[in-house]
Amino acid sequence: MKFTILLISFLTIHLSCIAQEEYTIKDQFHKCLEGTEKIIFTYEDGRKGYSHSVKSDCIIGSKLPDISMPDLQREKLNLQDLKGEISVLHFWFLQCKPCLEEIPELNKLRESFAHTDINFLAFSKDSAEAVLKFLDMKEFNFRLIPECEEFINSELKFFHGYPSTLVTDRNNKVLKMYGKLTDKDMQDLTNLLAEAYTK
Repeated sequence: MKFTILLISFLTIHLSCIAQEEYTIKDQFHKCLEGTEKIIFTYEDGRKGYSHSVKSDCIIGSKLPDISMPDLQREKLNLQDLKGEISVLHFWFLQCKPCLEEIPELNKLRESFAHTDINFLAFSKDSAEAVLKFLDMKEFNFRLIPECEEFINSELKFFHGYPSTLVTDRNNKVLKMYGKLTDKDMQDLTNLLAEAYTK
């Protein structure tokens, strides 16, 4: 009897953190955050912050928000227009050394799927001017979207740091999230994209 109760309790907690169809990433993160212990702290400049124990897989199955923003060429990107295609959404910034270290492997990933219609998008909080200056010295062959700090902070509450990479399916739902990509992660990401694309 005690085992049955414990099993039901576990399943209830586990299922409550599986994203439902109507939840965006932000909504699903807040749903998973409910009942989770939060540790409040103060930055040196007086701002308040908190840490939490929500895992990144909490947002699997949640949807991208309905939002538009200009890319580096000032062409409009509407996340809802990604529906019907697999997408890789990468989050980085120029002062992030691990982010810069990943770029050559990300370029290779993009090239290996050049024959597909998979979207490869990179969102940065840096200014367009700074990103363009960076591109004069280094190649990054994703579609680049600068000045995204507000979007990341307001709509993607799940963040555990930079770099981060999301993969979404043809319904704009999150399939997987990665932090800094190890060799094993890169192989897993490659396999995931190949499998998702053939579905």
